[in-house]
Amino acid sequence: MKNIIIGSSVCVVLLFAGGYVYFVMNPPLQASPASSANDGHIQLLTVGNTSPIGTIEIEGVFVNGGHAPDTAQIQVSDHAKGFLVSDEVKEEAGREYTFEDVSNVTLQADTDPVKQLEQVNQGEEEEDITIYALSIGHEEPLDRVTIFYRHFGIPHEIGVPLP
Repeated sequence: MKNIIIGSSVCVVLLFAGGYVYFVMNPPLQASPASSANDGHIQLLTVGNTSPIGTIEIEGVFVNGGHAPDTAQIQVSDHAKGFLVSDEVKEEAGREYTFEDVSNVTLQADTDPVKQLEQVNQGEEEEDITIYALSIGHEEPLDRVTIFYRHFGIPHEIGVPLP
């Protein structure tokens, strides 16, 4: 009986250790440049969660080697509507789009932009697919964006070079 308890405990510990290593070695945030405006001062990155389980909480966004951007917001939309690339989100066009503070949005599981595009190409309703984009504005032209985030409480960082 004692051996069964010890063996079960070792299996549980190995399972959790393996899960931790898996999530550390396979960061789930997918981010890629989508569009820019104002000579590179405004940048739009499509973002999504490639993991089939768990959400992503973005904790911080930095540009050009560690500088805080002037603005950083998440757009929540659908494929039919798309995204808005602008530094004036409060204008008339911006009212049709949802802009949220980065810390207020969690990226849901299975929101990988590449897989979502495949779903649209296979005929799934575009309004049923939630898509996310990170809108960033800065006084200097942007050349790199660094995103700090958590998935299952594990901290990750991704750097995205911009064209």
